[in-house]
Amino acid sequence: MRYAVTFRAKDSDPGMPRSALPPPNQARLVFQLSSDASIYESVLIPLKSEWVDTSGPLAGFGIDITQSDIDSLGDAITDGLFTNPFADDIGVLVSAHVEMTV
Repeated sequence: MRYAVTFRAKDSDPGMPRSALPPPNQARLVFQLSSDASIYESVLIPLKSEWVDTSGPLAGFGIDITQSDIDSLGDAITDGLFTNPFADDIGVLVSAHVEMTV
């Protein structure tokens, strides 16, 4: 004996097409690999506006990696079990910037 149950539902939210949504603000953290300092791995995270440099040559684009939030996150990534897709250990945080999307 087989039974089939069907529920009819209609979504009341019309939604927004992806092209109409604003791009998410993200920060890209760039790390050197522990095994080879000439190879880099990057990690995208949500961006807080207070991280963005407001002066200097990278104003509006660069992120100060000495800030406590960024420093703590970098330490958590390098001290944790994180690896790149090839199982290479992620090493020291070398730079960070705002990820530009258009």
